[in-house]
Amino acid sequence: MDGTSTGAARRFGMITAVLTAGAGATALAFGVTTPPRSGPNCTSGCLAYPYDAAAYVPGDFVWMVPALVMVVAFPLLLIALREVVPAARRMAGTVALAGALAAAGLLVAAYAMQLAVVAPSLLAGEARDVVLISMYNPHGVCMALEDAGYLLVGLALLAAAAAMPPGGRIAASIRAVFALAGVATTAALVGLVVLLGAKLDYQFEVASIGITWLALILGGSCLAVWFRGQGAAATTADDSATALLSARSVGRDERLERRPPHEV
Repeated sequence: MDGTSTGAARRFGMITAVLTAGAGATALAFGVTTPPRSGPNCTSGCLAYPYDAAAYVPGDFVWMVPALVMVVAFPLLLIALREVVPAARRMAGTVALAGALAAAGLLVAAYAMQLAVVAPSLLAGEARDVVLISMYNPHGVCMALEDAGYLLVGLALLAAAAAMPPGGRIAASIRAVFALAGVATTAALVGLVVLLGAKLDYQFEVASIGITWLALILGGSCLAVWFRGQGAAATTADDSATALLSARSVGRDERLERRPPHEV
């Protein structure tokens, strides 16, 4: 890849890293202030079947908007990362990108379904018609899509950690955050399935969201700094290379001027 393309990838990476981290932080802020309305973690005023939650529309759905931005921005961030890493690490970058794209497909479907189908149906008094896909159903379609989606995000983070080139504390921090999140997400699924079995409900969804969102916020912030540093390093390297070539050219011209005419 030439210097112009690499520079464009770094700038794109910095933008998408900021977008991923910012959207993740916004989604987390709204998410933690939205209490569970049903299922095992609900403590008061809990909804039962058919989960008529019209009173909580649109408040309970706001966090999904920045979450949608985050899950779409994450694969774009990995595209930029794959473009700038050494060739030997691009296979891991491709695996990470594939996982992130699959996760984005599942999660966009889950959240678009809630915003475009479930919320309007609840307001129209049609809770029974959407009970299977409602996010208030602790073992419904939405939970299944989120479980699969965030497991794939965790695996994509693990592959992204392998794609990060060595060198520098920021790169090491990114690798550590992504690798830890990938391992923790997978371990959480295995542990909760063994512990809860068919009563898993939304417990893995909550755990995986907490793990992966924090990783995307922290890792995205670090990647923005890393991409910026990569650009500065490339500019310095280009300047050094230009200065070296210029010095060599001047030296060659001086040697030619010193030679007798018949030797030139």
